[in-house]
Amino acid sequence: MPTERECFEMIERIENSLTILFSSRASYREYLEFINTNPRLNTGNHFLTWIADNYLYSAAMSLRRLLDKTSGTISIYKLLDALQANSHLLTKTSYISRFIADGSSQDLAEKCFASLAGSNHAEGLDLQTLKIRIDSFSVNWERLKTYIDERIAHEARSPSEDLPTISDLDICIDKAAEVMKVIIAFMKYASIVSFEPVVQYSGVDPIVWTTGGLE
Repeated sequence: MPTERECFEMIERIENSLTILFSSRASYREYLEFINTNPRLNTGNHFLTWIADNYLYSAAMSLRRLLDKTSGTISIYKLLDALQANSHLLTKTSYISRFIADGSSQDLAEKCFASLAGSNHAEGLDLQTLKIRIDSFSVNWERLKTYIDERIAHEARSPSEDLPTISDLDICIDKAAEVMKVIIAFMKYASIVSFEPVVQYSGVDPIVWTTGGLE
């Protein structure tokens, strides 16, 4: 059975994987915007096709790891199993004690708990509701997983012709992130509004070099 420490380590690693995945998707969307506003580039350019394929393959494989059910792996499914085995971590008492230990008040802890667990789960976080959220995009995921298994991870002799779309990929990424936001908020009392990367520079501001570096 995974230990409490291992549960928190799994959360950290999955959070990091999602951050990288969202960053890659943001870069891919910027790339699409670039080629769509430069139609002369989008005419049989093998290099641009290679860039798109690299994102789509890596994003698909990243999602496959995040939703892996194989024993001994780190994934959202295995994290839910680990938390189920350490169900005391999901109780209201455990949540509030962690919250207060970080310097917050009892009143704020109570309010935050209520917003996360909901009125129907006064004693703790209900993992079943998170599993239902995962099941809500199972059709998209199964189509995508079949494609990954048959055409990316392996070479099937007769692959399925029910091909996934970019929309399937985006739905799975976004829904998986929603589940992790709840877990992170509850286990780390940290609110993640979005895994989307924050642009540090506008892209139109002039670059100014100083002796101290980039301004």
